Amino acid sequence: MNLMLQRVAAGYGGSGSDASSKTDPSIGVRANSTVYWDNYTDSNNAPYKDITSATGIWDILDPTFYLRDQQVRLVAQGAIPGGFSQNVDKWWTSGMTFYVAAPTEWQPILIATHTTRALGSDMLCTIHDATTSWSFRFDHRI
Repeated sequence: MNLMLQRVAAGYGGSGSDASSKTDPSIGVRANSTVYWDNYTDSNNAPYKDITSATGIWDILDPTFYLRDQQVRLVAQGAIPGGFSQNVDKWWTSGMTFYVAAPTEWQPILIATHTTRALGSDMLCTIHDATTSWSFRFDHRI
């Protein structure tokens, strides 16, 4: 644990999760993801979320479809302890299901109404049917 995270860790506020899904416009594939995080507060009682992992599954709703190039990304962008900014993300190749963990060097992100931030997971794949293919993306933000 680095020094910035140690400062916020004194105010550990438990963990959280958020499940969400999106169906592609053809109604043939649904992306489902759950994002997990830890909650912290700093010495000024400002709230932070530290993304820890994500799980998910691709549901094929139309049996004539198949998927290729499934990927998942974790995102943690925004203000971090000490007044600095972080803009990190990481992509992984996935199968029909996935579990990904955030790198330990990522910092918690300030959660305040006046801050710009992006926390969550993205799912991306190519959907194929008998004659064509198209991309489908689901951006799940917390």
